[in-house]
Amino acid sequence: MKSKKILERTLWAILTIVFASLTLLYPIVRSEQNKNDFYISSKKFEYSSELKNRDVNESIVRAKEALHKAIYCVGDAFKPVRFNDAWTSSSPNLLEYIQNKKTPYTNTSHEFLVQSLGILYDLIIAHQHTKDNKFLLKGYELIDEWHAKNDRFNPLQSKLVWNDHAVSERIIVILLFNDYAIQFIDPDRKIKDVINKAVKDSIIYLANTYNYKFKHNHGIYEDFALLVSASYLTKKEQRQHYFKIAMDRFKQQVMETFDKQGIHLENSPKYHLIITDLLNDFVRYAKKLNLHFDDIVLDRIKLANRNKYFFVLNNGNVPPVGDSMYRPYSSFKELKDEVLISQDAGYTIFKNKNFYLLIRTQSVNDVHRHKDQLSFIYEYKKDLIVSEPGFLYYSSSKENIFVRSRKAHNVVYAKEQKEINYYFNKFLNNKHFFYCQLESADKTISRIFLLDKESKELVMQDVINDHQNEKNFEILNLSSDVVKVKQNKNFKEIVMDNDHKYYIRSFQNENDINLNVLYGSTKPFFGGWRAIPYKNLVPSFTLLTPLDKKKNIKYTTAISLNPTKTYSDINKTIIMLSNKAKVNISKSLVKINKSFYFIKKIEKKFKKKIHPSYYRRILLIKKESIIIIISLLISFLFRKRLYTRILVMFYILISFFNTLVFFIT
Repeated sequence: MKSKKILERTLWAILTIVFASLTLLYPIVRSEQNKNDFYISSKKFEYSSELKNRDVNESIVRAKEALHKAIYCVGDAFKPVRFNDAWTSSSPNLLEYIQNKKTPYTNTSHEFLVQSLGILYDLIIAHQHTKDNKFLLKGYELIDEWHAKNDRFNPLQSKLVWNDHAVSERIIVILLFNDYAIQFIDPDRKIKDVINKAVKDSIIYLANTYNYKFKHNHGIYEDFALLVSASYLTKKEQRQHYFKIAMDRFKQQVMETFDKQGIHLENSPKYHLIITDLLNDFVRYAKKLNLHFDDIVLDRIKLANRNKYFFVLNNGNVPPVGDSMYRPYSSFKELKDEVLISQDAGYTIFKNKNFYLLIRTQSVNDVHRHKDQLSFIYEYKKDLIVSEPGFLYYSSSKENIFVRSRKAHNVVYAKEQKEINYYFNKFLNNKHFFYCQLESADKTISRIFLLDKESKELVMQDVINDHQNEKNFEILNLSSDVVKVKQNKNFKEIVMDNDHKYYIRSFQNENDINLNVLYGSTKPFFGGWRAIPYKNLVPSFTLLTPLDKKKNIKYTTAISLNPTKTYSDINKTIIMLSNKAKVNISKSLVKINKSFYFIKKIEKKFKKKIHPSYYRRILLIKKESIIIIISLLISFLFRKRLYTRILVMFYILISFFNTLVFFIT
């Protein structure tokens, strides 16, 4: 009798697992099966922008490390990783997974860079300068090793092995490497089959809706990779099929990820620049294939290219806002326009030959967004004075959490403060002044920016109408170009690394107040930081103003070349401009520099549509596997048949629901 019950429970367990496979695993695997033969042809090697952007000397060093030590040194911020350790860690077998060895990666960005096989670019550059074919043989060896270790469907795999962005980057560099290498060596049949299989798997992955990221820059990378890889197929009908998928999705992405003014919606100047360049690459490649675009799509891309001007500081660097790195960028055209406003993208930018002022409001997209509403950066004549934390790397480290938090930005910070949307109240721009007033949706905070073009002064005034929190501060992060802050009687003198001097005065109503000076550290509560690409945060000075708990108080801060203006002088100018700026932008169609802007108040947060990707499904499979194990344990612990059946039916319902969600989305 006892053995009969054990057998019965075992059968229930087997049926549970089989049903889970049929309802969950089978649709996933089936969606990426393609019985058609895929054959590719090589092309004439084309010089890639990725090769152009790499430092030649650093690439040669990385290539030599890979050749002689089987080590990949991605950059200074990442520890060197052995290729075998990388493949094993990201795609372990069951025994390796159980052993749970320590990851060789520094963070998520590190793993992505390794899994994208960017080392192949370095091997190309090394061969171009040494003509040593060993670098090309090493590249083919790494492609073979990666392919052998990283199966398409491995539930124990890291999400970054078969991830939308990694797949897109990897298949392009594999094809580019092969185009270059076959000019000098003839790979064997095995390598040709491996590359053919890699192209097939990647194309099927990229074309699968389950793996596609809509309204996201990764989706555009997928489209470009699908277009490029499909162009290598020998069969015309296959090429045309995947061309159509890539083109249709790309057109939608352009219209959805850039607003009507051609501004990228992912909250970071860097992403506007690199994704606009990616759009240009896509269009150029598609035109070579005689593929055509609607005029509305090309017009949106044209606007995006025009707006690149506003996302570069006068010193030639990208503003360190959102997930942007402070680094040079020069591929843009100068404009005469001074103002760019996008309520959807959350930017108000004033730029001319003397000034650069970028102000953040809310945006309709939460991708790459920091808690930086009302924060700003300020540059005068190529001196970046007030900066932002920018981008460190993608990880869950304390530093990365800090740079995204509200207390890392130039804002009014209140403990326990909820995320608030801000919208325009008033605006004015003439030959003497730039003025804008923004207000929080709950009307507790109003912030005014006044740029005096003649006296070369920036004034910021915060009006606080509510003080229910215990700790309130006004934060001002000075850039790491500031090397010294001197306290004088009524102002602070800041000294730049080029010996230029600026003065900061702060007032509570009409009274001068002293600012606390903090110096950044690795674990700050407050700190002035700026991120350098893939390096540790660079500390700078932060000016901190403790705010009074009384209501309706004005805090005014002035940054100037001469600290002689009194509060009365500043406030008179603000009142005068406030009276002139009659237009209520939150309700009107506004004309600024001969351009019309629809500026609207945004009260609801943008809701992202769920787009299930492979790694998200794998996470669900892992969770459901735990439910199976618990069900089996309970079925053996409890003898009554009813418990087992209830648990199994519960799991079946969960599996069915998950499968239904996948098909609906």
